[in-house]
Amino acid sequence: MTPGVKKGIIAIAVTAIIAVLVIQFAVPPGGAQTVALNNLPSTMVLGKTYSFYVTINLQGITKIAYSSTITVSVFKSSGASVASAQFNGTGTIITTGGFVTGVVFHNGSATNIYGYGGTTGYVSYQVSVNFQPSSAFTKGQYSMNAVLNINSTAPPISSKPVVFNLVSQVSPVPYLTIFIIADVIIIAVVIYVITVIRKR
Repeated sequence: MTPGVKKGIIAIAVTAIIAVLVIQFAVPPGGAQTVALNNLPSTMVLGKTYSFYVTINLQGITKIAYSSTITVSVFKSSGASVASAQFNGTGTIITTGGFVTGVVFHNGSATNIYGYGGTTGYVSYQVSVNFQPSSAFTKGQYSMNAVLNINSTAPPISSKPVVFNLVSQVSPVPYLTIFIIADVIIIAVVIYVITVIRKR
């Protein structure tokens, strides 16, 4: 085996080891996202309230501080500036004896995001959040994400952003107008039939 081949084999082995280590630390056991947004509709109507879940998977996280927080933020997909204080809801993670027992969300200045989440287990739990796009929002495309701050020394963990569209209030179907038009058509058909019969 030539020295060049040996160096190549060593380089491949080292690369493989580094890749395995990166995957192990980047993805918690089981492949689940550490923080994820669930049940968020792709289209929402301004003024209505929508419920969704923030799922937190603590596998691989051995220490979580009482002062830990999770923040749900909304951004304009176009990159336009959004007043974060108006559209954010920050939850303080409550721990008892080292166990996570819940999350309390604090309302933003526009009270758009609020809710409470209790634990469903030591490893994984979900936070129920309500989101109401108020008149402060405009029609268009937005993205939402959740960020978990474990403690002051660990880097924040962010969920994958979820894109959704905000539309204006859907106009109610004008049933009365439809009924009037239908009645006019029916009367016209009846008159036509009577006229045809009389001519015969």
